[in-house]
Amino acid sequence: MIEHSWRDEIPDAEAAEVRELLAVCAKADAEAGFNRPEPPCGGSRHLLVRLLPDERWGGHRSGVRRLAAYLQVRGREAAYVVHPDLRSRGLTTLLVEQHALDDVPGCTIWARNNHPAAARLAQRFGVRAARREWQLLAPLHSAEPPPGLRPATPADDLTTLWSEGSPPTTATALVAPAGRGLDGSAARDAAPGTPAPGGPASGGSAASAGAPRGAVWFDAAAREATEYGPAGRIHAVRGGPVRPLLTAAMAALHDAGLRVAVLTIPSTESELVHEARTLGFRHDQTDVQYLIP
Repeated sequence: MIEHSWRDEIPDAEAAEVRELLAVCAKADAEAGFNRPEPPCGGSRHLLVRLLPDERWGGHRSGVRRLAAYLQVRGREAAYVVHPDLRSRGLTTLLVEQHALDDVPGCTIWARNNHPAAARLAQRFGVRAARREWQLLAPLHSAEPPPGLRPATPADDLTTLWSEGSPPTTATALVAPAGRGLDGSAARDAAPGTPAPGGPASGGSAASAGAPRGAVWFDAAAREATEYGPAGRIHAVRGGPVRPLLTAAMAALHDAGLRVAVLTIPSTESELVHEARTLGFRHDQTDVQYLIP
């Protein structure tokens, strides 16, 4: 059996337990790519789940209530881990049955890497999937980068292309200059969900200032673990033309000595998925974001 308790702040002794649990989970999940909470810090709420002494659950008969799981809520986003030794034993099901999540309705939480237990739990308790993302992998080969693209400069206004937060500081950006597409086409090449330059989202000012009509962000230093070896990350393709931008990022990753590229795409962006597949990307895993009722 388990017990749970919410904390707005964590005392030093419990914070040390949480950091130890996170370290154990990070080691076990290094290749799977699961989400991990950050070390305890201000501005978060914390749910500590302890295992009550019971020899059927690992022989803990000393009276020590072992920290079995930890959930962290920052804003409206939650992240959750369970000790590797205690997974697939119904611990999270018990937690939901104890109404532990009733205090955080409307928060979202990701289930990474084709997580079957999360899908079963969501179906049983009526938890809705808010978003699905597909992680795709592609082998990299020597290729000439498409003409007409260039590295981004501080003078480039990319805010209409990357509108939420900021790109990772380690990412490199290549841009397609304003004007017609590299093949002479107009803005119909834009990635799904991206406003055309000069459209309603930008009020026309970005296009008139010569803002790039498309960009791709990638990171050769990411070295993400895959079954095929370290992979470079393509963070996003915004605007267009999509195919040349993707091709240029793949060529740059290959030139950096990588053999694999990884790209995560919302499942709703069918056009971007199509372009990626024609360039050799194949499905690796599905990540699902759930909305806590």
